[in-house]
Amino acid sequence: EGRGTATRGGGGGGPRCVVGVDPSMCVLPSYMVYWRDPGPDCGVRPPLYCRPTASAPRKYVTFEPDQGGWNNIRMAAEAVMVFAMATGRTLVLPPPMRMYLLNKNKKPVDNKSEFATFFHLERLHDVLDMVTMKQFFQESTIPPPPNGVGLWKHLSQRAHVGVYAPSRKFAAYGYDWSLASSSDHRDCPVRPSAFGALWHGSKAGRLKRFTLGRRSPYTYNAQLHEHPVIHFPGNYSGSTRMLVHFYAWNFFQDPAADRFYKRVMRDRVRYRDEIFCAAAAMVKHLVGEAKKQPGEVTGYAAFHIRRGDFQFKAVRIPIADVLKHTEDLLRPGQLVYIATDVKDFSEFEPFTSKYDVRFFRPVADAAGLHFVDSGEPPSGPEAARVLNLNHIGMIEQVVCANAEVFVGTPFSTFTGYITRLRGYAPDKRNDSFYYMPNRKYAMRRSELSSPLWAREFGIAWQGIDE
Repeated sequence: EGRGTATRGGGGGGPRCVVGVDPSMCVLPSYMVYWRDPGPDCGVRPPLYCRPTASAPRKYVTFEPDQGGWNNIRMAAEAVMVFAMATGRTLVLPPPMRMYLLNKNKKPVDNKSEFATFFHLERLHDVLDMVTMKQFFQESTIPPPPNGVGLWKHLSQRAHVGVYAPSRKFAAYGYDWSLASSSDHRDCPVRPSAFGALWHGSKAGRLKRFTLGRRSPYTYNAQLHEHPVIHFPGNYSGSTRMLVHFYAWNFFQDPAADRFYKRVMRDRVRYRDEIFCAAAAMVKHLVGEAKKQPGEVTGYAAFHIRRGDFQFKAVRIPIADVLKHTEDLLRPGQLVYIATDVKDFSEFEPFTSKYDVRFFRPVADAAGLHFVDSGEPPSGPEAARVLNLNHIGMIEQVVCANAEVFVGTPFSTFTGYITRLRGYAPDKRNDSFYYMPNRKYAMRRSELSSPLWAREFGIAWQGIDE
């Protein structure tokens, strides 16, 4: 089962909520720390959470990871995590698997990933119960799949599968957040009155905006709660694929609940310490190099330029045009970090002829980072600088998120997550742009719009601490 974290509440001494980076690994610059101490959020359970009993056993959520790249996988998983928290269900973690494009390590066994490979899932212990797939089959009413039947097909056949298409439906919760509790001693079953009901008419302004004029709520009610297991498929079917941000699919009628779950996702569901520590070493190096430049330039600019197997051909414009459309955002001679899957760096000559351009591997080497494929790894404190090669994309996202100016690729969920990290930042880095002229300032619009997966929206971070 790998190292997947199984958690069951906060324990007898009450929950302890830890969100910061382990100081024995590294100390982050203050401007890189966007998460907050959970404070009163620690240990809060939704109105639908209850303690299982013999007559009212635990209820579960299972999900198949999306079949796309990492940021599609992450996006869908976040939506299901919030669904599990909001409904008081136990989340079943998928077993270790090979994820698309996360195959950089030399040993095949090192390319089997799970969500604990990238996130500190144990930091959700006070708000979300989790079990491994093995534990699920041991304690639920669903047996393991028989020989010849795939895991995800088996779960789709044995669990409840709804119509979750984010373009047409969204999960909606009508409960009153004042019924949430920091106690996990409410015995199941959940009282029918706890589910509440959605408002209509003049009181339903937020709900109406959330529909985008064409979506309808998939209201979580007592009838839906009766299902022992709810399963989310991860295939490309238009009726079930969860390619949507958690805040664009989970609608909470009570704004206090909406803000709570957005804070949980900001403060708890972040990349692992080793990813942030590696990124911090690179950010410190880039900032130091930028300060050596003449004039008043104190920060670096960052670009994400996607090529490779990216299916949106219209945004694969010449590098010279990328620069032409964004040069007004840069200072003369500025240090520019470029995150890209382009292999031939000579393509970036329009940039290198005018700016001090840096790419991942030289910066990582200069920052003293090590790779698991580059000989005997160090031990002791230096072990924190040893990189899992499948973490490189996540490290680059954090590096780009801490740039003075960021320019990304339209329709890229890699770019999208960078902009959310920038929105979370304490200095409110709203200077994020696309390099396509017709979309250059699109990231300044905060409200939801279609397609929902294509970029992040300001409602994910704006006003959530009120």
